[in-house]
Amino acid sequence: MRVAIIGQGYVGLTIAVGAAGAGHSVVGFDVNDSLVAALNAGTSHIEGITDKALSGFFASGAYKASTDALVLDGCDVIVIAVPTPLDDKRSPDLSFVHDAADLIASNAKSAALVINEST
Repeated sequence: MRVAIIGQGYVGLTIAVGAAGAGHSVVGFDVNDSLVAALNAGTSHIEGITDKALSGFFASGAYKASTDALVLDGCDVIVIAVPTPLDDKRSPDLSFVHDAADLIASNAKSAALVINEST
């Protein structure tokens, strides 16, 4: 199964590594160029995910990171794992979730299961 995870923070990267470890082909999408470059170089920024494990998934082709939203097309599952910070009134700021949904609508042309993992 081809899986995309939008957001490669502590939730998204953890899901990505779990899916790659289960044998799926995973692409981790993020808008942060330097983060994507570090992930593709095998450098994890998440406690509990070692550089060695990340490098292994990258080397085997089970995982890659990208800033190109076109990678969403053709995925069977797309997981939204973006921040939902609280605003001044302690209400969730859903702008990142809306942006991710717009990204999916604009780039995923085939049917996919979309899961929102944002808190």
